Amino acid sequence: MFGPNSSEALRKKVIATIARNFHWNTEKDDMAYDMVSQYPKLFEYLKQQFKKSDTVSILGIKDLTFKKSDFFKEDGSKKSVSQIAWMILSEKLMTDKGDTVFRDPFVFCNGIGKSSKRDDAQYKAALKQRNKQLKQNKSDEQKSV
Repeated sequence: MFGPNSSEALRKKVIATIARNFHWNTEKDDMAYDMVSQYPKLFEYLKQQFKKSDTVSILGIKDLTFKKSDFFKEDGSKKSVSQIAWMILSEKLMTDKGDTVFRDPFVFCNGIGKSSKRDDAQYKAALKQRNKQLKQNKSDEQKSV
């Protein structure tokens, strides 16, 4: 993707775009467990970096920022923070449902099955509405920049 003449600015721009727009691929079975214990190498690195600053941004990218207060207490001991809690607090996991977010249960898919034409039509309508909302959000973001 990058040639020998690619600038550092271009590389950071591509990484920032990916960080802002990619799907956070997360193993659902790991979401309830303590992140510090799950990713010891990452948190050893972060602990060293937190000696210099209360936040660490990977390559200076806001979307890849970790806060010391999310994972460590003031005395330096680690907090037990699940992956799902951190993703919600850091806005990696969000919803556009507003006040109705907890009205319906969370659903995880473990496979596929046959659906009726009615289900397909409902899915296509929901997907069309979601894509329209995403385009509107992107347009609003670009206007604010």
